[in-house]
Amino acid sequence: MYQNLEALQQAQKNILDEIVAICEQHHLRYFLVAGTLLGAVRHQDIIPWDDDIDIGMPRKDYNKFLEIAKDLLPEHLFLQTYQTDPEYMQNFAKVRNSMTTHVEEPVKHLKMNHGIYVDIFPYDGVPKGSKMQYWHNKRIVLQCVFIRYFWDTPYVSGSFVRKMTKGILSLFTNKQKLQKKLDKILSKYDYDSSETVGSLLSGYKMKTYVSREIYEDVAPLPFGEKSYRCPKNYEEILVKIYRDYRKLPPEEKRGVRHNITISDLDKSYQEYL
Repeated sequence: MYQNLEALQQAQKNILDEIVAICEQHHLRYFLVAGTLLGAVRHQDIIPWDDDIDIGMPRKDYNKFLEIAKDLLPEHLFLQTYQTDPEYMQNFAKVRNSMTTHVEEPVKHLKMNHGIYVDIFPYDGVPKGSKMQYWHNKRIVLQCVFIRYFWDTPYVSGSFVRKMTKGILSLFTNKQKLQKKLDKILSKYDYDSSETVGSLLSGYKMKTYVSREIYEDVAPLPFGEKSYRCPKNYEEILVKIYRDYRKLPPEEKRGVRHNITISDLDKSYQEYL
């Protein structure tokens, strides 16, 4: 899949450095999350077989980053959101290197920026109580399903019912309206006023729910040649997501997670369109 996975990882770290520089210059909160946090704790670097980097930001800081980053990022880096790239389907941001190519199989048909990227997830407050959290999650998942009908061609072409559902939805709304509605749902509970916070946009969904205090107390952890902010009490986060996170997975499960069609560090995705 990759001619040189280490070179890809270094290209992603270069993007991370540009993001972090903006955060530090403008006093924006951020922290490593998910497998990137696991890498910092267990390997003091990106997981050797990992092929992406994820960071999180409280919603207030995330919104500020979106506001200022377009003018502060180097010219070759593109801040991708559904506002800046109309066919982009997610409600979290990516910073992509437009001089490279990193086409994922599920979205290869979309006319959007397909450069190598780093994911930035907004973190939001969640309601109190397990039942309220459950139904909040269900509402978000349902909204995401509606959005999928507007962007994932293989998804909507699979059956008559899916095509009909998209047709009915198109009479009343469109993808961007649905994504704006999802942002409103996600940010309903203010991060700084909530006891529990998380990011339901990540693949780990409710497993990301922890006390806000955990993300308030951060410290730099080594991640390759540099250090980045991570929750000091990372134990609770990693156990909840990965359980025995110190234990390495079997060798047969140490593969990359993303289904990549083309990955090229030397050519812009535009040359493949």
